[in-house]
Amino acid sequence: MTLAIDGRAAAPLGTIHAAGAVVWREHRARLEVALVHRPRYRDWSWPKGKLHPGEAVPSAAAREVAEETGTPVVLGVPLPALHYRTPEGRAKHVRYWAARAAGPGDAPALAARG
Repeated sequence: MTLAIDGRAAAPLGTIHAAGAVVWREHRARLEVALVHRPRYRDWSWPKGKLHPGEAVPSAAAREVAEETGTPVVLGVPLPALHYRTPEGRAKHVRYWAARAAGPGDAPALAARG
């Protein structure tokens, strides 16, 4: 529940839009996936984050994953989205993609992103 300044219940703010990816790579004949630790929640999560105003959802996914993992990625197929309420009662909509860690051959495509 969100409280107004006078202490009465107020309507939660608008929907939070976020994007992220399930990042994978092949390493030593194994498939590995990336998770990020969230000390605030004491859990692990797929890398994701909020969209900037006017930002395209796929761009936000690639940016947020790179920020959270330190690894640029190449987005693949879209995955099912998640819809849930935050502990504060706000609606959250998260779009995900399968993504692979970028390699040396991806440099031209990454440079084109800007």
